[in-house]
Amino acid sequence: MGKYQIKIELLSDLCVSDGGVYNSSLDTDICYDAYGFPFIPAKRLKGCLRECAQELQDWDINWSDKDFSIKRFFGSEGKQPSKVRIGNARLENYDKMRAEAEKYKNSLIFHPQNILQHFSYIRTQTAINPETGVADDTSLRTMRVADKGLVFIAETEMEEKYYKDFTNIISVFSSMGIARTRGFGEIKASLVPIKTGFCQNNAIVNNTEENVCGAETLCRLEYSIYLEEPVICKSMDGGETKSMDYIEGSKMLGIIAQEYAKEHYGSFTEFLDKGKLVFANAYPEKEGCRFTEVPASWYGIKNNDKYFINKIYKETDKGNKLVTGQQLNAMKHCYVNAGVYSKENPVTIKYDVKLEERYHHRRPDDKSYGHVVESAGGNSQMYQMSSIMEGQSFRGYILGSMGQLIEIERYLSKKKEYYIGYSHSAEYGKVRIQTGNKKEETGQHKDTQNTKFKDLVVKLEAPVIVYNKDSVMYSTMAEDLLEEVTTALGIKGAEIGKIDKFINYTSIGGYNVTWGRRKPVLDAFDKGTVLVLHLKEPASLSVPVSVDAPVTVFLGERIIEGYGETSVYPLRQGENHYIGEFADEENNGSTECVDISQTVIGKEISMKLFREHLNVLAINDASDKKNEDSNVYKPAIRALMLICKEQKNMADIKETVTKRFSKNSIVKNKKLEVAKNILEKVNGINQEIVKDFEEKYGIINFECDTEKSKLFYLEAYLTELKYIFHQKDKKGEGYYCE
Repeated sequence: MGKYQIKIELLSDLCVSDGGVYNSSLDTDICYDAYGFPFIPAKRLKGCLRECAQELQDWDINWSDKDFSIKRFFGSEGKQPSKVRIGNARLENYDKMRAEAEKYKNSLIFHPQNILQHFSYIRTQTAINPETGVADDTSLRTMRVADKGLVFIAETEMEEKYYKDFTNIISVFSSMGIARTRGFGEIKASLVPIKTGFCQNNAIVNNTEENVCGAETLCRLEYSIYLEEPVICKSMDGGETKSMDYIEGSKMLGIIAQEYAKEHYGSFTEFLDKGKLVFANAYPEKEGCRFTEVPASWYGIKNNDKYFINKIYKETDKGNKLVTGQQLNAMKHCYVNAGVYSKENPVTIKYDVKLEERYHHRRPDDKSYGHVVESAGGNSQMYQMSSIMEGQSFRGYILGSMGQLIEIERYLSKKKEYYIGYSHSAEYGKVRIQTGNKKEETGQHKDTQNTKFKDLVVKLEAPVIVYNKDSVMYSTMAEDLLEEVTTALGIKGAEIGKIDKFINYTSIGGYNVTWGRRKPVLDAFDKGTVLVLHLKEPASLSVPVSVDAPVTVFLGERIIEGYGETSVYPLRQGENHYIGEFADEENNGSTECVDISQTVIGKEISMKLFREHLNVLAINDASDKKNEDSNVYKPAIRALMLICKEQKNMADIKETVTKRFSKNSIVKNKKLEVAKNILEKVNGINQEIVKDFEEKYGIINFECDTEKSKLFYLEAYLTELKYIFHQKDKKGEGYYCE
């Protein structure tokens, strides 16, 4: 696969709408990311290029590749994958600008709306009645557009044999976005090959049969997935309109299977048979900690976000006082830090995965329509897709023999980026995968002096699929889950005296790419399910349960895909764990000043905001003159505005004013007096104004062109004065309405 860049230069303002409306003052908004940087969605870009290819085909162009076809190259829905992978078109030097925005995200200068305003502006338009020549009522519309002159870059991957044909397609790509037939969206696009220089970070190991087969010792390889783009993990109950908020282990299994197929002609099952491979689900990660589903035994207290009740423990007097007269509700789905199992029982941290909705559309088959028209036939419609928002990290692990893990680590070191989830040929699915140290799985060797326990907590960290042995059917009966648990722990049902059950349910399915068929939909026990086993007598288990940390076992079917992960730990006695406490939300505010001279985009944004700051000062200063004589001020204002257009610096403006108005004339003398009074205001634009601006936005070392700032202030001041006296004359002499 060759790597290329589609370079898009805006020859006019561009509005690629995101389909959403977020406030009443803006009718149509553009697409921009969480930092405020505009971008062109890959699906929109791919759709435009597909139309260009169709135009060339209608012109009977001779494709360089005889086997080239639009359906084969761009793919067909549900039938054929695309041969080209197109990413979102980001601003030139986006990575550097984003890194700067991330570093100073707490600064007002780098607020997303300030960044957005730096690269775009709002335009208004209306409809004119052809009979009256005036605007139609309620026809005023506002639209945000990306500035003319911006350059966007979209990364693209495809086989080199398609390069010439794709270049021809891009050569006719000249417009996109809203109102492209009315002056918007004119672009210049080109395809540029890029050199790939990815160096492997992990050491290359000698791939011998001994390494692959290795010892039978079960080892763990942790991995972290960083989302460069949104990722779609389809949910059974929502299709494309709803995404799961974690990454299934089957996604990693698919990546390894693909990389294995590139090097080996044998079946992938041969590699699987060389050990007991398990690909655990990747759950949200924060500061190296893997968060897991909140236990179903936790109950929230109404109108109290600080504390919660853990019903696997006995009630306490303190707890009863806390919940007296309060309503308890099972906690809503979220993730919590794994440290809740430790003896110290630290304050619990909640984590909610950020999801987002993006709007897309299909145009009618009749391309004379420039927008969605469902009545025009075909699949023309508006639709939305749910995804996990980019910029988040997820952590999981792989279990297997040391030889298998060494081989898997070698596969993952080959590429810098991978693509997972649905619709990853455009806009979605780009991730970076980083592996950690390989180590022996803890708790796999039973300690001969293993402590006996009487009360055990079993928590499902992933969905579990179990059978009912009598009916040979998938089951969601608690008795069948209990049988799986007792078998895994090496205890008998007769040894259990009492069971506390807190159960969640879910439906699971999937899609088999090799067969091109959907997997059967099954009901299963969901993650977060908690069982508390109270044994009649303390017993030794077949797995070494520890009081320090939970031991992991896998239950049920399809554990290689991430299902069945279960934690087991003893129920701590004599400690008050009935009441839990959540950590306070982090305060992201920062009082540290930003050295604006050390930034790139920050300097440009600061200068724009400083002009807004001057504009506000000019408006406030001009309001002091509202009671002056308009017959005296209006001629002087008009004359000064003309002089400002002719001269480019304050010295020339002052000199011109003196020459024109220094004459033995009452009118001229009055104009000179007013002009001097106005120009005196400009002297107030000094270092004190700059310091006030720095304090307001929390920055230091802001440098501005004093001469240009004075000119800008003077023009804004004169414009506001002109408006004030115009309103004064309109409302009547001596009366001004603010």
